[in-house]
Amino acid sequence: CYIGIEEEGIFRINGNSRTVERLKESFEKHGDADLESTDDVYAVAGLLKLFLRELPESVIPEDMTQKFIKCHTG
Repeated sequence: CYIGIEEEGIFRINGNSRTVERLKESFEKHGDADLESTDDVYAVAGLLKLFLRELPESVIPEDMTQKFIKCHTG
């Protein structure tokens, strides 16, 4: 069942911070977490946002970001 597909704004609404922390700890200890064990889709989205924020380097390099902005603005 894909609960999150029908939810709006999953990246704008904060999930339960305890759930996010529990999932993060599971990933750190075991390299995996049972994302289906929680019915808090916002916590799962929050975990993804936290992961992306904590990466040592941006997913999209700064020079590419500027190129995307330039293409978009014309």
